[in-house]
Amino acid sequence: MTQTIKRLGLGVLLCALLLVSVVVGLSAGKKSPSSNWIDKSLSISEVTLLCALVSGMTIVLLLIELSLLFFREDSRSRMLRPSTLLLVTGTVVAAPATGAPVQPTKVPSFPISSVLSPAMCLALVQKILQIRREQISARRYPQRLTEENLQTLEEVERTASSSDVPSAVHTQALPREVCELLDAVTATSDQTPDLTFAVRGTQPSIIVHLFGYPLVRNQDGITAEFRKKRALELLTWLSLNRDRARRSAARTAMWEIAIHDSTFSTVVSDMRRGLSLLDSSMPSESLVPITYSDDIPLSANVISDAEILARTLHAFQQDENCVGDVINCLQWLRDVPFAGTSYSWADLDGSTTRLVILGVTAATEVARWAIRHQNADALISAVRAGLRVMPGNEELLELQRSALSSLGSKNCQLCSLTACSDAKHQR
Repeated sequence: MTQTIKRLGLGVLLCALLLVSVVVGLSAGKKSPSSNWIDKSLSISEVTLLCALVSGMTIVLLLIELSLLFFREDSRSRMLRPSTLLLVTGTVVAAPATGAPVQPTKVPSFPISSVLSPAMCLALVQKILQIRREQISARRYPQRLTEENLQTLEEVERTASSSDVPSAVHTQALPREVCELLDAVTATSDQTPDLTFAVRGTQPSIIVHLFGYPLVRNQDGITAEFRKKRALELLTWLSLNRDRARRSAARTAMWEIAIHDSTFSTVVSDMRRGLSLLDSSMPSESLVPITYSDDIPLSANVISDAEILARTLHAFQQDENCVGDVINCLQWLRDVPFAGTSYSWADLDGSTTRLVILGVTAATEVARWAIRHQNADALISAVRAGLRVMPGNEELLELQRSALSSLGSKNCQLCSLTACSDAKHQR
């Protein structure tokens, strides 16, 4: 009797292990994207039939298991029991399925030119530029685009350049990449952008001036001369993209067509030569280190005026005693960012928008500080700088008018400045 109870208990245990192994195998097959155990499109009737088959198989295996326990005593037959064989099989099948990491499947992507017409791409470019203008009006800093967004943007711009239609309105569905690009373009923030990356606390020896036509100067005021305009554009791009300073990214942003490696190498060499003339204490290879990879890093001794302005503005927002540093930076605001150039990448990726908002924000905050402290000189400097970056800015003009009655001896200068600004705005 005791032996029979032991056999029954052993049989129940083996059958339970069998069921567990089957369940684990099925669940692992369901979680694995490469498994065909369970079809995600099964209907309710098919699921019911599957459960009935599993239940029937379990009953049959249980009967076979019990018959072997009661009537077969030899040890060799024990290894032939269904529970033993299927337990091992289920464990082997389930183990790799549960242990293997799930690999994400990539959705096939098609070239933008094969999905969207050139006229549609041109309309998208115009839409992006309109969004940038609206962001400036609302003074909302656009978020920086990701690598995937920039790649899509470059394809859209390249396709749009072949359009002979001035504008177009289409209703065709947009590809996923384009929808993600538009979402990224519209993403904004009211916080001052972090333009410094890894150059905090560095005393630069060379400054890349971005407000107005790009200029590169050292601390002595000497301006670099480049034989190729692309060398200046590349340096401008690198100063704004230190976190993605790669040859492939620069070529994608600056050139609408594929160029030879030798052409790009010539541009890089001219950029190194121009920088080396501004800082003889450092070899040109240290300003733009030579690498044998896709990286093209820019030395921390080379920094843009926008990075310095963003840093000083942040310090001023924390402590008003730093207002002098911001006022000194306002003299660098010579004109609209990249004035006199055709840097389409700067307009589309939001660089121009961020710089305009940065300059106007700095000028506005200094102007408000000047009104509170009755400092007419600082007010005049701030308003002039802000209007150079964004002519006709209503907020700055309103600050001028509100200060006329409170700044006494400087009123004549303010009146003259206001009249000049209003005349330019009307033109």
